[in-house]
Amino acid sequence: MNENESEQNDSHDSLAGSGDEYNNISVVSKSTRTDRSNLKLTVEVAIASKSQCCVCRVQLNPPTVTVKKEDRDNMFVKRNIVIPKGSRCCKMHTVNGFLSHEAFSAITAYKVREEPFDFNHNMDTMQKLRTMVNSKKHINFDDGFSLLDLDYKNLTGFTRAQHDQILSYIPSSALKNSANRSPRCSIACLLMKLKLGLSNSVLASILGIDNKRKVSDTIHSARLALTQYFVPHFLGLTHISRQEIIQKHTSPIATRLLTENRNPCILVLDGTYFYIQKSRNNMVQRKTFNLHKNRSLVKPMVVVSTTGYIVAIFGPFFSDNNNNDASILKHIITNNYDDILNWIEENDILILDRGFRDSLGILKSLGIDVAMPSFLGPKQKQLDVQQANNSRFVTMLRWVVESVNSRIKRYKWFNQVIPNSSLPSIQDFMTITAALLNWFHTPMVNPSIDNDAIITHMNTLRTKSNELQKYLNDHQLTRNSVWDVIDLDHSAVTFPKLSLDEIRTFTLGNSS
Repeated sequence: MNENESEQNDSHDSLAGSGDEYNNISVVSKSTRTDRSNLKLTVEVAIASKSQCCVCRVQLNPPTVTVKKEDRDNMFVKRNIVIPKGSRCCKMHTVNGFLSHEAFSAITAYKVREEPFDFNHNMDTMQKLRTMVNSKKHINFDDGFSLLDLDYKNLTGFTRAQHDQILSYIPSSALKNSANRSPRCSIACLLMKLKLGLSNSVLASILGIDNKRKVSDTIHSARLALTQYFVPHFLGLTHISRQEIIQKHTSPIATRLLTENRNPCILVLDGTYFYIQKSRNNMVQRKTFNLHKNRSLVKPMVVVSTTGYIVAIFGPFFSDNNNNDASILKHIITNNYDDILNWIEENDILILDRGFRDSLGILKSLGIDVAMPSFLGPKQKQLDVQQANNSRFVTMLRWVVESVNSRIKRYKWFNQVIPNSSLPSIQDFMTITAALLNWFHTPMVNPSIDNDAIITHMNTLRTKSNELQKYLNDHQLTRNSVWDVIDLDHSAVTFPKLSLDEIRTFTLGNSS
């Protein structure tokens, strides 16, 4: 028994000893943490000066911006560069008060030194790093450092700075911040929808939104805000005067080819089309089915200047036999869309294709001149020289509207089959896209030093007879009986040598 008691006592002593040792270790650990609470790390430090820019290091001139704590933390976490508190930079290096992506990449270390970091700072840094890693699951347009300008361009078609300009037109009451979206994310979501043609489910996954219903609500809010506050500044007959179209958006070639000693407003019109789903409603299906394309579609009417500036877009309209280009134009004029009758004046010129033939009567009754390709007369097999040249003049000026239609359909939402649930949104999406194209894209036609030579050459050939045709007729060379087989390998006639400019002119022409 004594031996057992002795063993038990030894055991108790051993346990007590173990407890003391554990406590001692705990005390040592705490004291060690306390001793190391201020860790010194070797880091790179940006220039610390309130008179020099920490980005470009030039002498600061007002206005200047103090680098925010968020930028300083991101700089340390991502690039191991410490920006001292109170450092300032030029305002051009910031976007909405934060360092731009370019400025963030341009900052370099001024010196290397040991910097003390306390325990709380280290924990805060780890938390920021954890947040940054977890937030990389989805695209975040609110994070000024997660997307490059190239990413913005690829996803939405516009740069970060252009997004800022768009947002400057939207009041804060129109697009409010919420748990699901910010104004920037709402606009970006809509633009991604238009440019990439993605479904709402896919957009929800990409942007980290809970479900497609919330994506639909986001796009709806952004669409209404842009239509109300942005579009009226850049599209429609009310946003620009007739005189401004004449002075700023009319090509010199159009003026000199179509007018004589006067300066009218020249517009180019054409109807384009968007494919839509078949409808279960028999009446709607009949009105949207186009026999020419053999598909269901709707037709907007596009009005542009001779430089490609989009003046207005009307519609969309039904596409059955009762709604061809001519009937749509007559409907627009009869119902005075966008107050067009008070905007356009007598002797103004509309450039149209042959599909508008049936609208010539109403246009002439209003005193509006029309430039249209010529038609073959009775028993006429081909156009004469005058008719052919006049048609070429129209073709040379009318291509801009086709190019505008092509620009619009670069946004994939318009170039795919549009679901019937989106039919009420087509008009708003069209006008938003056209307004964005007007603001951010360069003109299709610019003044050129070759314009005078082109115009002079075309006017010289305008009334010139077709000498080749005359020669063939005079020598009766148009008959099949005078044809002969020619051996090209032993032919005495050689193909003429052409300069690069001549080849370009003959094959591609000149669209300036």
